[in-house]
Amino acid sequence: MTLEVITISDSQSTVVLVAFDGSAEAQRALVHAAKLFPQALLQIVTAYEPLTHQAMRAVGAPGVAMVDLHGEIAEADTNYQQAVACGQQAVAVAAELGVECGAHVVESPQSTWSAIVDAAHALQADVIVTGTRLSSGGLKGLLSSSTSENVLHNAGMPVLIVPPADHSPR
Repeated sequence: MTLEVITISDSQSTVVLVAFDGSAEAQRALVHAAKLFPQALLQIVTAYEPLTHQAMRAVGAPGVAMVDLHGEIAEADTNYQQAVACGQQAVAVAAELGVECGAHVVESPQSTWSAIVDAAHALQADVIVTGTRLSSGGLKGLLSSSTSENVLHNAGMPVLIVPPADHSPR
């Protein structure tokens, strides 16, 4: 068996998608992504669910088609506005780290994890980096499935899950 060494040129840089929701855990994931992948192209993704989708789900309107609203209506959506602010926060954190990045706000019509995975494939990411809050265990831990866990199991690509700062190893 021979080992082949492949040199990657700048035009083939690694694309790292960083899932960012503004939390301390997401900021920690961004810091680790910048440290672990210093030559990579970071693509920061913030997923949001439009208020119209939340309202339709809340009233339990079965069979009612979800309508995508764009333009002025989407910009008036407070969830969209929060996602944009979150993306701007991520860009500021990346700038403090001396890292250039792309920032994307993606609509999450089904779930946050699926929006992250879809964005990773659309951006042709090589790896996804995400933080996690880690459940405290017990019944809640058994019944809940985290975004990071779903990304890990459904991405079809490498996923780096960064634990919270206060997480102590077992």
